[in-house]
Amino acid sequence: MEVQARPHVGKGGCASSKAPLLLAALASVASFWVLDRDAGAPSAMVSSPVWSQGREARLSKLPRQADPNQWTMLRDLSKKQMPRKPPFIAINLLNKITRMNKEGKKETIRVFSRQSTIIPAMIGHTCAVHNGREFVPIVINEGMVGFKLGDFVPTHTFTSHPKQAKVTKYRGR
Repeated sequence: MEVQARPHVGKGGCASSKAPLLLAALASVASFWVLDRDAGAPSAMVSSPVWSQGREARLSKLPRQADPNQWTMLRDLSKKQMPRKPPFIAINLLNKITRMNKEGKKETIRVFSRQSTIIPAMIGHTCAVHNGREFVPIVINEGMVGFKLGDFVPTHTFTSHPKQAKVTKYRGR
């Protein structure tokens, strides 16, 4: 009784079904490489049939693409999207600010919306921003534009840790 050696079966389950495909692929790549080496080119990839032609022939075969520098020629400027989304401002706060700017009044505005962005129309107004317990008044100036109202009113008040008495060891001899 003859015992034949079985080939090693890996995780794929098939012993050597991929080997002929790999050999065929390697043979085709090697044949191109040998043909290109015979032509005197320094590398197989540089002297492929497409690259051996002139620059104009190569560029004519590539698909045409839109130039990002010429985007305005492709799309109407009036339909162009905004570069970023507009700032959030609570509608009631915006209405109060515009009304006061038209009338020329400067009153303190009570604001619950801490996430509203400060815009240039708010400069010079006093807003009392809620911190969770009370309204804290802030006067808006040019340096605050772009920040949120809540950035200038802290919600937590830090009470310092109590001072501990100095502990000394009595070393009497």
